[in-house]
Amino acid sequence: MPSVKKGSIIGFIPGNGGIEWSVKKLRIKDITIFGMERVPYISRLKEYGKVEITGTRDVLKVGFINKNLDEQVLKSILSTMFNKKIEILKTYILITLTTSNAILHTCRLYTIFYKKENKLFEKEPLFYREWDNNTSKLFKACDDEIVRIYNKLRDIGFAENIKNLTGLMDYYESETEEELTEKIRSIEAFKPIKTQMIKCEDGYKIDLNSRYIIEDIPYGLLIFKGIAELLMINTPNIDKIIYWVQELLGKKYIVDGKLYDIVDTGCPQNFGINNLNDFIKIM
Repeated sequence: MPSVKKGSIIGFIPGNGGIEWSVKKLRIKDITIFGMERVPYISRLKEYGKVEITGTRDVLKVGFINKNLDEQVLKSILSTMFNKKIEILKTYILITLTTSNAILHTCRLYTIFYKKENKLFEKEPLFYREWDNNTSKLFKACDDEIVRIYNKLRDIGFAENIKNLTGLMDYYESETEEELTEKIRSIEAFKPIKTQMIKCEDGYKIDLNSRYIIEDIPYGLLIFKGIAELLMINTPNIDKIIYWVQELLGKKYIVDGKLYDIVDTGCPQNFGINNLNDFIKIM
């Protein structure tokens, strides 16, 4: 990237989705590359040219992929931009392993549309306010698989870096599926959000170009599938969602439970990371 000059600052918001290995060639340059753990705002398009912010975060967590300036300088820049407290993470792997959207969005899509892919809905379901226990059951099963990835990474040398990393059930302060359902339904910022669908003459149908599909599968679930494969961990529930979506899209991301056609994804294997040594080295 010849346009990237010495001293440049490149930021990714959010900073997951395979950013850390897709920019690996830039690491040799005297530039700063950072990513934010999550987006600073929850917002939705209200009308052309206007958005409505329904929720904000008090603290924005940031990690470095490449660092060529003092942390305090970046904190000052970002706190001025967003008017928020900035926390610098010790290691970027904490952002790599942030799962929220990849699990939250895709589990909900699955339970809304599975075996109803061709159905016309009378209205757009409320994405979170109408969250149900079936979604929570799938969510918990996927989260359990992610936690197994965390535990295996601790076993191979990342224990100190991710010692405080927990699953999404803990993040949402829920022990049971019923508690999770109640929690998700009660979040004020989530309540007005509708499922993104295509309006037709007689109703609404699934939108295969929804960011919950075109982002959260290839640059979300499939990244965790890729890491799980490096760790030799089976992920049947994550696989179930990927199989469903790839059939809708005419893709073959996985075949027989293994990665197959991943050229359009953020999987680490797509960037030459094919074993644990490669993964450890780049992280």
